[in-house]
Amino acid sequence: MYAIVNINGIQTRVAKDEVLEVPRLSGDVGAKLSFDRILMVAAGDNIPLLLLGVALFGAGIGNTTSLPPMIAQAEFSKEDVSRVVPLIVAIGQATYAFAPALFGFIREFAPHSGSASAGAAPWLFLTAALIQTLAVAAFVTGRPARDRATRT
Repeated sequence: MYAIVNINGIQTRVAKDEVLEVPRLSGDVGAKLSFDRILMVAAGDNIPLLLLGVALFGAGIGNTTSLPPMIAQAEFSKEDVSRVVPLIVAIGQATYAFAPALFGFIREFAPHSGSASAGAAPWLFLTAALIQTLAVAAFVTGRPARDRATRT
């Protein structure tokens, strides 16, 4: 496990019990430091995969705030939009709040292949892929034609 911290305006990768050479920092040589500007904490060594996850998560938050009103206006009657948008946002917020715990339980209790790396939890990634596939299928399928015809 490691963290990216900001030390005197410089982003630095640190790990527990690691010895750092930090320029322009007052204190005794060999003293323990405490950092209050932690930018990221990660467990794993695949930096490109980690950055991809951060970017995808960020894109998801942007889509959660901007897409629901547009989708609701296109798919629902004017009277229903005021109820649909808060419902969509609430479902999105609940997903962001509880999905990490759900994936943590899956990773913790699913059978592992004997390795401690993130790749040792294939059920976690299969579950995420299944959820994404179901979401795409629901989006592509859309609402039945009879529902669309009654919204005018």
